[in-house]
Amino acid sequence: MIEPSHVVGYGREASEALASTIAQVKQAGPLAPITVVVSSNFVGLSARRLLGSADLQTGDRSGIANVSFVTPFQLAELVAADLLLDTKPITNPVLGAAVRRVLADDPGPYAPVARHEATEAALASLFAELANVDEQGLESIADEGSTAAILAVRFYRAIARHLDGFHTEHDLATAAADRSDLGRRLEPFGHIVWYLPAPVTPALGRFLDRALHDAASSSVIVGITGDDDADEPVWRSCDLAGVVRRQPGFPAPITGDHIVSVTDAAEEVRVVCSRVFALAAAGMSLDRIGVFYPSADPYVRIIEQQFAAAELISNGPDRRRVADSVAGRTLLGALSLPAARWRRDRVIALISGAPVRSGNDPVRPTTWDSLSRESGVVRDLADWRSKLEHDRSVTQTLLDAIIESGDELPEADASSRRRQRLVDRLADNRQLLKFVERLAE
Repeated sequence: MIEPSHVVGYGREASEALASTIAQVKQAGPLAPITVVVSSNFVGLSARRLLGSADLQTGDRSGIANVSFVTPFQLAELVAADLLLDTKPITNPVLGAAVRRVLADDPGPYAPVARHEATEAALASLFAELANVDEQGLESIADEGSTAAILAVRFYRAIARHLDGFHTEHDLATAAADRSDLGRRLEPFGHIVWYLPAPVTPALGRFLDRALHDAASSSVIVGITGDDDADEPVWRSCDLAGVVRRQPGFPAPITGDHIVSVTDAAEEVRVVCSRVFALAAAGMSLDRIGVFYPSADPYVRIIEQQFAAAELISNGPDRRRVADSVAGRTLLGALSLPAARWRRDRVIALISGAPVRSGNDPVRPTTWDSLSRESGVVRDLADWRSKLEHDRSVTQTLLDAIIESGDELPEADASSRRRQRLVDRLADNRQLLKFVERLAE
């Protein structure tokens, strides 16, 4: 069994524990390899960014050089990369195809909804869940379970028969855990840190157990809330991985102890603003204050308005999507042009809806709209090229004719103005065609 190196609360305390652990390992050298096992890629990204900032420097060693962040399954994949070479990993399309074949052969009670995508999704999820149960457990379910449980096992086995030549995540984790040379295989990963354990499957738990024991050195940073019910899934994962439970005498979870009765949501937010200012005046850091609301409407809009009016700096989710912004709409419009076969109206709508630039120069939507329309552009890149090149050839011919006429007229003369318009049209023609071609790259 392994003793956890830290049992801490979530948030800043857990991040500081990770930074401290990495700093200790880095005492052996700034490039000492460290592998941090996280519950998800999002947790890894968040931890990497925080550690890479200057906020969590611990001692004289900081930074994340040669520090890797992987999930338990990704670590198992790396360790078992040379195993199970005679089978392929199951992908979602492969699993979906197997489920559809089973439903086509013998849909059973699902016959009325056999072709519905929700049925396929439910059976695929069922397979993924039961894939983590060993054969003895499946037998127990089939022998002692309800009719629905027996049916679930039957469908699982039917799907599995169509997946010969493929291996599941359970198979991969089991193969990694059963390696006789696991310690040697883990040498390139250096110090293993299991950061904030989260629920894992029994196979991954057994793999983590062996990895933490067989690695040259390892640490476990357990995050808890102090609430037994909330922390139990975390401790169960630790049990699977051979990590000793250790209760640090956490204080009781903070609960609401004050109710304010107001007339409406706007008044509610005003009271919140006052409470936030009071907490800040008492020395509470703003990044340790959270405001929660029951629904986005109308609270998000009111909070944004009143916090801005109070000059209260805040950060939080925005109900507006990036796709609803000018930049988002422009990007989506540009990405949709190939499917729309580069229709002239779509291209002009794109450059008219935002301050788009062509190189260092702003585009000219009105001029380009007239130019492309007069050139006869309809759709397709070939049409853009041929029509604009033809227009450029005609314009150049007219310009050459004016130049060859040898007119030496004042700048305000009509002929001079026409010559300048032709020169501008040639420049716009080249710029428009260059813009469309660069957009298509």
